[in-house]
Amino acid sequence: MSSKRAPRGARIVALMALAACTAHGESAIPPVSLQRPPATFSRVNAGGAMLYVSDPVGNDVAVYHASGSKQSPIATITQGIAGPAGMAVDGKGNLFVANTTGNSVTEYAPNGTSPEATYSQSVLGPVDVAVDGAGTLYVANFYSFAASVVEFPSGSRTPSVTIGDPCSCYPVGLALDAKGDLYVAYDDYYEQTLIYKYAPGSSKGVSLGLQFSQLRWEAPGLAFDKSANLLVANATLPGVQIYPAGKLSPSKTLEKRGSPRFLAFDSTENNVFVTDTSKNAVEEYAYPSGHMTNVITNGLKSVYGVAVSPP
Repeated sequence: MSSKRAPRGARIVALMALAACTAHGESAIPPVSLQRPPATFSRVNAGGAMLYVSDPVGNDVAVYHASGSKQSPIATITQGIAGPAGMAVDGKGNLFVANTTGNSVTEYAPNGTSPEATYSQSVLGPVDVAVDGAGTLYVANFYSFAASVVEFPSGSRTPSVTIGDPCSCYPVGLALDAKGDLYVAYDDYYEQTLIYKYAPGSSKGVSLGLQFSQLRWEAPGLAFDKSANLLVANATLPGVQIYPAGKLSPSKTLEKRGSPRFLAFDSTENNVFVTDTSKNAVEEYAYPSGHMTNVITNGLKSVYGVAVSPP
C-alpha cells in the first residue's frame, strides 16, 4: 500500500486547513482587505502571554496578546509557512507549526518570525504537532498510512519512532497527558473520529472507545487540563466535550456553536481558546464554567490551529 494518499473531497479540503471556507455547508469567505502588522515583534509582548492562530487562507500565523478584548494582531509570521494547520509551544516558548501543503514543520524562537529549524524527513501533509517536556516533537501526517505519526527527539531532524495508522484512518489531532502518553485523533472512512492512546516511545496504541453522541463526528482538537480531563473539539456536534479520566462519556459540553476545530489553554488554565472554522474566529471561554468571554476576528481571513505561549 502506498503511503501517499489521494484527497477525499470536502474532507481533505477541511484537513488541508481550508475548512474555514467550506466546513458544514458554510459559504466561501468573502474578499477581505487586511492591513498586516510588521513581521517582527521583538519583546513587544515581554512579560505577557501570546496567542498564535494559523490562518490557512492568509497563509500565515497571526500573533496576538492573549489578554484583552477583540484584539488585533501584533505581528504575523509568514517565513516558512505553507498551509499552516495545527501548532504547539514547548516549555521554552518555541513555536512549532505544521505546514500541510509544505510537507514540513517549522520551529520559531520566542518572538521570532524566521524559522530556527525545519523538520521535513518523513513529514507528509502534517496537520498537527505536539511537544513533550523532554522536547520530543510529534507530527501527525495526514498523507501517510505507514507514518501516520512520527517522533523527533529534541535537537534531531531525524524521526526515532514511527507510528503506522491502526485503522486505515487519517490522523487529525494530537495531545499529550501529564504522564507523557500520546493521544491521536484519527478520522476513518465513515467520517468518525477514533482516539488512540500510546505509551511513551511505543508505536502500538489502544483505542479509548470514547462516545461522541453522534452518528458521524469529526473531533480533531484535543487538550488535557491539570485534572486529567480530556477536552475534545467536536466540529460536528458542535461543541467542546469534556471527558473525565477513564470515562467514555463526556461530563460536560462547552461551546455549542459553530465548528470548533482546535483548542489551547492559557498557562493559568482559567481560559481556553477555541478556533471556530465556520465563523473564522477564535473564541475564548472561561474554564471550567464555559462562559464565552471574548471573540477574536481582527486580522484573520480564516482560522485553524491555535497555541498559547507560555503553554
